[in-house]
Amino acid sequence: PTPADPTPAAPKKKEKKKKRAGVKSLFQKNISQRETNLDKLLSDSNPQAPFCATLTQLLTFGAPGRFPNLETLEGPSEFILEDAQTSLVQTKSSLEVSDEDAAESFANVVNCMIIDIVDLASSALKLPEKAKVKKGAKEGAKGRDEAVVDALNVVLDFMDHAATLFDAAAGDVSIEVVTYQGKLSKSKLEQMYGTYVGSNALMSMDPKSQERSDTLQLVFAIPDKKAAGIQQRRSMGMLMKMMKNKDGDGGMPGMEEMMKGMGGMEGMEELMKGMGGEEGGGSMEEMMAAMGGEEGMEEM
Repeated sequence: PTPADPTPAAPKKKEKKKKRAGVKSLFQKNISQRETNLDKLLSDSNPQAPFCATLTQLLTFGAPGRFPNLETLEGPSEFILEDAQTSLVQTKSSLEVSDEDAAESFANVVNCMIIDIVDLASSALKLPEKAKVKKGAKEGAKGRDEAVVDALNVVLDFMDHAATLFDAAAGDVSIEVVTYQGKLSKSKLEQMYGTYVGSNALMSMDPKSQERSDTLQLVFAIPDKKAAGIQQRRSMGMLMKMMKNKDGDGGMPGMEEMMKGMGGMEGMEELMKGMGGEEGGGSMEEMMAAMGGEEGMEEM
């Protein structure tokens, strides 16, 4: 008998070449598994809703007036830290919530609230750069930078407030840093960060000021190199602006002498070039050294 023809092999499918992610993938936001909708955490479908509600109400004291929709939550009318911590411990115990679950619920609640106040802070970016003083008014509205800094100080005050409650809620459990997971672009977050650190650039000898800048960097998930570049450019931009105005109003005494010590405007431009691109550049210490260190700053 004639042997049966072998079954023809199926044609090989052409393997599609994987597309390269491209430069944009380097700047995509980290995807968080944490909840971003506070209503879901407070809904009856969440077994830990009473714990989340107690925590949420206590956290509103960290940013007065920023959470008008949460003012209806039951809770104390004033914040007393010891009472607040006791309330969290008791609520957690009555619901039999583990430290691990309490820690994640804490992070989820803070995550949702951070989105609200950071988004609100970003609205200050739309303000005009300089404040306008109306006739007859003692003070004008705040300019853009001042308004952004004030709004971000509210965010940082909220984070400090939340930290005072974490141990009571989570015991010794550690969690990943809560970072902004809202819809604002990285460019807007970096713009706000730059405004904040720029406002403190010439006063950054205060460790507390630096600590708050570092906290903001963590909340906005800005890499160290990127943060250093932003800080340097803002600092130098402010110095350049003051130098150009040294003969007019707003100039700083001793600015001309400081410029001579740096080699004049040409030396200043070289220093700016040495700071490189967005993620490059020398350190703040190098910039300070070029300005004569702390003594040079004091003379300013």
